Amino acid sequence: MRARSTLHPIVRRAAVSGFIDATVVDGVIDTGRPVRGRLELVLTDFRADDIYDSEIERRLDVQRHPVVVAELLEATAQDGNGHYRMAGELSLHGRTQRLDGDALVRCDAAMLSLEGSLTLDVRSFGLQPPKFLLLRVQPQVQVTLHLRADADTDG
Repeated sequence: MRARSTLHPIVRRAAVSGFIDATVVDGVIDTGRPVRGRLELVLTDFRADDIYDSEIERRLDVQRHPVVVAELLEATAQDGNGHYRMAGELSLHGRTQRLDGDALVRCDAAMLSLEGSLTLDVRSFGLQPPKFLLLRVQPQVQVTLHLRADADTDG
């Protein structure tokens, strides 16, 4: 996640957990079959221990909403080179929004990798970006996902 402030960029990294359920044929996702997924980010794993963290945690109300959940609902192939349009829902701070974005997906028999990014406006989730005297954090946050999913070929 990357945000901007009047002083400098704010960058946070965290691991996510979850699954992707897709049928892969010859290294390509079969979008004629259901494509589903779920990713979870535990917000307490998202700390960098700087001046922003306690204010961000307070605004996110981490005690009541400790997990961000992304649900993948569909994928549409854009070309034969692994580019897909992804559609799903993001639940953050007790609100759920539909989101669409582009991703590059590579598949083989053992692994699926996905790279994509999108920009969110935190105000659409009922959040106001922090302000500290002359320091202001912009409401647009760029979220970048680098995902690797190991294949489960049991069925």
